[in-house]
Amino acid sequence: MRYLVKEYDGNLIKDDETGAVVNINRDAYLTSVNRHNQAKLKRLESEEMKKDINSMKEDISELKTMMKTLVGKLVEDGR
Repeated sequence: MRYLVKEYDGNLIKDDETGAVVNINRDAYLTSVNRHNQAKLKRLESEEMKKDINSMKEDISELKTMMKTLVGKLVEDGR
């Protein structure tokens, strides 16, 4: 493989065989990877929180049903 440094930016090289332009700035690459990983982590955390919230909603709904049943039985017994 033979590479040429692009004149407009010393961080970019071009592969003569494939024509691909490659960024060789390692710091920029690591920053990009870190940004991608952080975004993925936030997405996963958000999905987990949504699951937790939906689970809590179901629990509250069950509690409300149980309370209505209990109050109904108390009313029937005349308490």
